[in-house]
Amino acid sequence: MPVYFGDRPLWLDQALESLHHQSVRAKQIVLIQDGNISADLIKIISKYKQIMPIDHFVLEKNLGLSSALNKGLELCNYNLVARVDSDDINLIDRFKIQLNELERNDKISVIGSWVTEFEGDKNNQIGIRKVPLDNKHIIKYSKIRSPLNHPSVLFKKNDILSVGGYNEALINRQDHDLWVRLLINGYKITNIPQSLVLVRISNEFYLRRGGFKQFMVDYNLTKSFFNNNFINRVEYYFILFLKLIFRLTPTSIIRIYYRLFFRKI
Repeated sequence: MPVYFGDRPLWLDQALESLHHQSVRAKQIVLIQDGNISADLIKIISKYKQIMPIDHFVLEKNLGLSSALNKGLELCNYNLVARVDSDDINLIDRFKIQLNELERNDKISVIGSWVTEFEGDKNNQIGIRKVPLDNKHIIKYSKIRSPLNHPSVLFKKNDILSVGGYNEALINRQDHDLWVRLLINGYKITNIPQSLVLVRISNEFYLRRGGFKQFMVDYNLTKSFFNNNFINRVEYYFILFLKLIFRLTPTSIIRIYYRLFFRKI
């Protein structure tokens, strides 16, 4: 779990509380503090360190999500690692359900789930973000969008490290890049058709999806997919065309687009 200065104490408190109440609890919680954070956030962390096995590591300056995640992986003592965001709420049986699925199929490297998005209060749920389930459909889906909800994944640390971990050159979309590198190298990915995480959505979520800067991230990512023969030339230009239109669309339209095509009520 990375934590940075922009996180809110109440949200962090709710996220850590959801870990404390898991039916199968984590043996280790690696919390990466990405630069300086507020005294209120420190208080929340100190509170839960008294009741949970939290290893709190501090990066002296804010290095960004990819660097924080790679440092967290380095500090994990176990091969099975769950990704958790500092503003989301994990449902009580999340780890139990995912571990049971891995026991049934030990060939899986990453297992995610659907997530329920909410705004403000956790009871104000706006929809379920569904992703494909089997490896065949995941590969097809991955050409355009991330096939996993990042805050829901449980993965094998050794498999992640074998493909180089998170790409620290990317300012975002580092998860999408990682999943595609795993697929290219023959690793298996799957999703559970059940919502296991409540994911907090704010207006910033939509603001971050627009703009030419985001298109350049899309461009570099799509180019790497093409260079690694994950997509063909026709797919390359078609995807870039779609991404350019999407990134230059006004935020108000992006919000409607997400609700119509990427969420199910």
